[in-house]
Order: sequence, then structure tokens, then C-alpha cells
Amino acid sequence: MAEPPILKANHILAVRSTGAKIPPPSHLSAHSKRFWQQISASWDLESHHLRILELACGALDRGEEARLAITRDGAYQPARDGFKMHPAISVERESSRTALRALRELGFDVSDQAPSQRNRKAS
Repeated sequence: MAEPPILKANHILAVRSTGAKIPPPSHLSAHSKRFWQQISASWDLESHHLRILELACGALDRGEEARLAITRDGAYQPARDGFKMHPAISVERESSRTALRALRELGFDVSDQAPSQRNRKAS
């Protein structure tokens, strides 16, 4: 008999375990690939969860690229009427929001239970 899904924070998290390693998408940065591997190895995720994880990792990568541009160029740039905010600041902010929303959608922000009681793979 199939194991029922776990309901947490109004989301259904997968409980099916394939035991297979799921390779990260090739377009992700090395850091996001490590994050992907850590999450996919520790949690049972279905295909739609993997897509959300991919979106979260992509947003984290965009945020990091924006941070690097801000570090390189400075947070403010000269403009005709003084200074203007670096355009990457808004990219960094939106990327952070997107990543947090995606991770929340996966249920990783549920704090009423320890992580070991949530949708962890069985050891």
C-alpha cells in the first residue's frame, strides 16, 4: 500500500523514495549544484518539487551574479542628477524573494517540527 503524503503548511510534500541520485541541471553554478545535491539527497522530491528546486537554485545564482556586479561597480553609480542605485540591487532583491518563495513552497520554512520529523528520507 502506498504511503500517504505528509501535509505541512498547506502543502503536500512527496514521501516516495527512489533511492536514486538526481543530477542537478547543467546550467546551475557549482554552488547551486552542491545545494541541489544536498537537498535532493536528503529529501524525497517528486518531479514538480524538482522544478521548484531548480527555480530556487536559478534565483540564488542570479542573486549571486547581482551581488558580484554590485561589489565590482559599487551600490551607487554617477548619473546626470547625482547618483543612482545600481540596477543589480533590484535584481538581487527580487532573486532573494523568488528563492525564498520557492523554498517555502517546498515546505523548508516549516518550523513547528524538527527537520528530522518532516519529509526526510529514511536512513
